[in-house]
Amino acid sequence: MEYTGQRFINASRGRVWAALTDTQTLAACFAAPDMVRKVADGSFRLGPPINQTVTLSASQAPETLTYTAPQGSLRVTLAEEGPQMTRFSYVLDAPPVSGIERQLDSVLSAFQTEVAGPPEIGAGGLANAQEAATGD
Repeated sequence: MEYTGQRFINASRGRVWAALTDTQTLAACFAAPDMVRKVADGSFRLGPPINQTVTLSASQAPETLTYTAPQGSLRVTLAEEGPQMTRFSYVLDAPPVSGIERQLDSVLSAFQTEVAGPPEIGAGGLANAQEAATGD
């Protein structure tokens, strides 16, 4: 099943990219502190309940990053929307699991907070994001 969405993060694209590949930042996004463990360059082990090794691959860096695991993948695309504003779009391809959208939202919210602090942009979308980034 495919789950898609996007968020606006109050940080530069480079900062978001660096956070997406940082073990400590990723670990902070999960409830269990030992959930994410680096096993090699470009490879992480996710603990329970996921219990999978995830491999990272980048294309057109720093625009698209794909996390691939045996049971699915998460493709993240970053687009600069202003000097300190990044559009974070994602596609999760995974088997249908009860509560997966809620879990994904929780992890992405935690990631956004780790990178840029509490989100200041709600449902207003790009117009509000650009307004916030430029101060207009």
